[in-house]
Amino acid sequence: SDTVGATTIDTCLPCDENHFTNIPGQTVCLPCGSTSTSNASSTTCSCIGKNRVFQSHVGMCRCRAGFTDTDTAGNAEDGITDCFPIAIPPRCAEGEIRDSLGACRSVSDCDETCLYGGERQPSGLCACEAVQSPSSVCGGSSSDCIDDLPKYWLDK
Repeated sequence: SDTVGATTIDTCLPCDENHFTNIPGQTVCLPCGSTSTSNASSTTCSCIGKNRVFQSHVGMCRCRAGFTDTDTAGNAEDGITDCFPIAIPPRCAEGEIRDSLGACRSVSDCDETCLYGGERQPSGLCACEAVQSPSSVCGGSSSDCIDDLPKYWLDK
């Protein structure tokens, strides 16, 4: 209403298209913004992108909970593109944990990463066993086995 101190809702004027007010008796209507629209007399705005929610306190259209977008790199900012469900992978089987790439791996499967074995940590990374002596790796003093082990040199 443009009348301060009005006592009935009948004296209120409707908001224009693409404007809203969510508090009865307000003297001003707020703009929807570039990511949403509204019909005249609206109490909220409708987001252009699917699975977005208009947040009247900031005038933005953010992705619904459990959804993400591509135009704001998933950081839940204002946008017009559709939001899509966040992919939640199925649980790993008993005795498995996710590796750093998200694949399920056995907790004892660190052979590709650790030369002397190891175990996966809750982070998905392998905790490798300490370096072992050549004779313990080769089960004794087999010179062929010891000769085939990787060797490292440090240059001065």
